[in-house]
Amino acid sequence: MISKELVVLEQVAFDLRQGKRFYDDNQQGIGDYFFDSIIADIESLRLYAGIRSK
Repeated sequence: MISKELVVLEQVAFDLRQGKRFYDDNQQGIGDYFFDSIIADIESLRLYAGIRSK
């Protein structure tokens, strides 16, 4: 399997931190779940994007 390189812009990192803060403000710990879920989805795309048959 070929792994793709992923470049994350500073604005994306900022938005992720803001999203985590938003969810933690509503309920402590939810921000971690949000952040971990987004990172897992990004990692999945990086690893598996483009391997499905057409």
